[in-house]
Amino acid sequence: MYLYLDSYKLFKYQMKYVVYPDLPPPPIDGLDITSSVIADLGRCATVTREGGQRVTGLRNHRYSLSSQNQNWSNWLRENLGFEYSKILMSHHGPELEIVVNPVGTIIPHTDGIRDWGLLWVTDTGGENVQTVFWQEKDHPIYRGRNANVTTYDTLTEVYRVKIPVGRWTLLNVGVLHSVENIIGIRKVLQINFENNSKVIKKWCS
Repeated sequence: MYLYLDSYKLFKYQMKYVVYPDLPPPPIDGLDITSSVIADLGRCATVTREGGQRVTGLRNHRYSLSSQNQNWSNWLRENLGFEYSKILMSHHGPELEIVVNPVGTIIPHTDGIRDWGLLWVTDTGGENVQTVFWQEKDHPIYRGRNANVTTYDTLTEVYRVKIPVGRWTLLNVGVLHSVENIIGIRKVLQINFENNSKVIKKWCS
């Protein structure tokens, strides 16, 4: 599915995701993703699902990436002009948790360190893994940074999508979103952007 919107404002506040078929693949084979590990425990909160089931969200195991690799540095310069704020590789999965459950969830939230995420999924974490966008009762669809919820009962599903493997996908992470049905290790290369990034404004123009 491809979404092309004329208005940057409309794109910013209402668009959930867009696939970029023309952005070339990253030189991921040459990256050292294990040199700097950050275990982000911020998504370990517990929420109440429909029917009263309590669910603890998966932790975000993040690996900081460097642009020192020459191929990667060239790719960033040629395609993004270094107009990004951070590059990460994130791993999520039930087997990474202290208490292992058969199915894991990244619970509904908006991101705290970025406004947009450019994603390259290398491993989905399961055949039925879906990113779900939500709107909370009495709140606008666009929430900005660091919005969280305690229950699904106040949420209305807006849209759900299976983020494709090996395709650049831009997410508006200021909209509440969750990732459901994770049964394996989900691995995603992520490039972070601010709202005022020249790249974002160019893509959304």
